[in-house]
Amino acid sequence: MEVGEPASAAVRVLTPFGDVLEAFRDASVIAVDIPIGLLDGAVPSGRQVDREARQAVGAQRRNSVFSAPVRAVLNAKCHNDAKKASMSSSRFRISISAQAFAIVPKTREVDALMSASTQKQVVEVHPELCFACMGDGRGLAISKKDKGGPELRKQLLAAHGFTGVEAAIQSFRQNVAAIDDVLDSMAACWTAARVATGVAKRLPEGEPPVDSRGLRMEMWC
Repeated sequence: MEVGEPASAAVRVLTPFGDVLEAFRDASVIAVDIPIGLLDGAVPSGRQVDREARQAVGAQRRNSVFSAPVRAVLNAKCHNDAKKASMSSSRFRISISAQAFAIVPKTREVDALMSASTQKQVVEVHPELCFACMGDGRGLAISKKDKGGPELRKQLLAAHGFTGVEAAIQSFRQNVAAIDDVLDSMAACWTAARVATGVAKRLPEGEPPVDSRGLRMEMWC
């Protein structure tokens, strides 16, 4: 889609991540809701960008931004192994939440395919940060899973040029793609278009920290 122009919502389910890169190899920007750029050791409140994103989405949505897994846990086979690896990764002895561990497989998959060069096309986003930027710059008052949450997000997408949102949602069974996942993917698409046209905002605003593999730790909206 182009910023400022109507876009008919179309959703596809692709896995693994390599298939996404292949299917959209000609895209200017691919936005993913998976951490890019990882700390080697766990620190309080996670990466700088995690902390800034929590502040940006506000008190009511800050719990949706959990600290990215550290690289030390990527090969853990179970949550207990991941907790041990995370706690051993730094002097802070910080464990890893069940939420963060749940995205370890996808984080490992994305991390394996990322490089400083790939990061010119693939950017990290967080849907709640995207929706906050669509609104008045503050986080949404209603969770995406609570009553009224999906409708609020549909309204924001429609206000920013998306058409056919409901049809796209109805095209998927809930065990294939949940409503909130479909809406999140559209928010990521909106941000990708903003990055492509140079109007997106980046956290942190200054030069972002770089991880041990040379990947920038940043989010866009």
